[in-house]
Amino acid sequence: MSPIPNTKKDYINRVIRTFARRDCSPAVEKEVHAWLADDADRSVKDEAMDALWSDAAAHPSLSRRRTDTAWHRFASANGLFLAPSSVTLRRLRVWQAAAAVMALVTVGAFLFNRTHEPADIIQQHTATATVNTFLLPDGTEVLLNSGSTLIYPDRFEGEERCVYLIGQGSFNVSHDKRHPFIVKSDNFQVTALGTEFDINAYPDDDEVTATLIEGSVKVEYSDLTEKAILHPGQQLVFNKRTSQASLRHADIDDITAWQHGEMVFTDLTVPDILRTIERKFDYRFSYSPAAFADDRYTFRFPQNAPLPEVMGIISDVSGGRVRYSITGKDCHVTYQ
Repeated sequence: MSPIPNTKKDYINRVIRTFARRDCSPAVEKEVHAWLADDADRSVKDEAMDALWSDAAAHPSLSRRRTDTAWHRFASANGLFLAPSSVTLRRLRVWQAAAAVMALVTVGAFLFNRTHEPADIIQQHTATATVNTFLLPDGTEVLLNSGSTLIYPDRFEGEERCVYLIGQGSFNVSHDKRHPFIVKSDNFQVTALGTEFDINAYPDDDEVTATLIEGSVKVEYSDLTEKAILHPGQQLVFNKRTSQASLRHADIDDITAWQHGEMVFTDLTVPDILRTIERKFDYRFSYSPAAFADDRYTFRFPQNAPLPEVMGIISDVSGGRVRYSITGKDCHVTYQ
């Protein structure tokens, strides 16, 4: 393949960044979708999208000032909560999640093979403190955890059935041996023929996990350069910061507890626990992750346990080091 001139690279970068800022009309947006779906200059388009996300992560305050209005509009339309400006750490994390969803909606057409009129892209989002069940066009049943988004076409075409997940979902895949079912999530993907599995891939968590409940799956990770075949009861955990992966035996009851409204935490730090809790409860949380010690805890909270009860137990087990106050719909957590 001949190299792509720098002038064309610059042009592609400008188009993608302009589109991400939403500085174009709906008609132009539709044309850009079709252009992005075209395989021409695929590597450069992918590189430009990666650079856009890297810039947002490396320069959050600058990017936020430039795109704040667009993100607020997007978050409002998709049920994403943007915290008050006084809670900078928490607001940044949700802003980055919203940015990730927006980028995926933009490039969702990448995931799907097209042989004629493009399929429409559908986005399912589950708000905080809710769990949704729905069927995909092939009959696959999906249970989507709170604060999660799934992007897929209104009809599957070509040799594969591809969807994109942000957050956590459980998939009971409709059997179709000729068309593998693939769940993609930020350089991590799971391929199945007919099986049931759980993927936990929230953008603000360090780890991505795939747990096989029934059947068999292939998990690809580390920029899809590594792979593993899972058997029932096995879980692959990939750390996005260290690029290290480990294979574990999973307690399926614990892994699927969220489907019944329970919360199970095994050997986790308080900030890790709080990230899950704030997806479960419709409250505004404020805390500084760096202020907590690296102590690890194990908890199991029953269905419908209220937030004061949950926080009270965490505080008691920590010996009073974890302190909290709840005022209205605000929960402030500190560490002593």
